[in-house]
Amino acid sequence: MFGGMLIGTEILVLASKDKTMNGIKGLVLDETKNMLVILTPEERQVMIPKSIVTLSVPSKPNNLTIDGSKLIGTPAERIKG
Repeated sequence: MFGGMLIGTEILVLASKDKTMNGIKGLVLDETKNMLVILTPEERQVMIPKSIVTLSVPSKPNNLTIDGSKLIGTPAERIKG
């Protein structure tokens, strides 16, 4: 499970149960237990429900692909395990 803080990270929605969210990318501004708030390159704030998306997160040397449902909870809760 991903235990890191996502605020300040660029993300890309690779797949979503809500097809209108596919391909949305941007900077994570905030994170709640169930949602990510991202700022798109067009400077729109978009709420992304964690439970319905698969995300790409930059990581060296390759990008990480994360099932958003694994991110449900706050970063502090994820670190505790």
